[in-house]
Amino acid sequence: MKIQQVITGVDSLDPGQSGPIQSNKGYDMFVELPPKGMYGAKAAMVMLNVTAPYAKGDDYPGIEFSLVTRKPEATLITGCITSESKDPDSFGRRPITLVKAVELTNDELCVYAYWKSIRNSTCIIDWMGPATLTAILADGFF
Repeated sequence: MKIQQVITGVDSLDPGQSGPIQSNKGYDMFVELPPKGMYGAKAAMVMLNVTAPYAKGDDYPGIEFSLVTRKPEATLITGCITSESKDPDSFGRRPITLVKAVELTNDELCVYAYWKSIRNSTCIIDWMGPATLTAILADGFF
């Protein structure tokens, strides 16, 4: 594997600048992948890193994270964090990283970071650490 371009795109969410993000779902970050062959690339390694998220709720609160595309609509990879207690006294932070190799197509492809609540909990990403979405181009991972 020969890496053609170290970083094609980085998007980050730093709630430390604007206060915590509290939501039930979101599409706040994306990276655009170039068409196959541009920069000599055939694939991209896409990574979502959320350093200190947590969920509040009273039914095993949690957050599901995914990397998705919209055209074509597809879920590339999904992972989640959940509480070990049904109604926790405190909400522990659990880092999560999703990594997926993506074969490039003849068209540009936009990969989005998506999250949603599990069991009606509230998802929180705050000043304790940003979330980043990164793509690295290479001539292939497959």
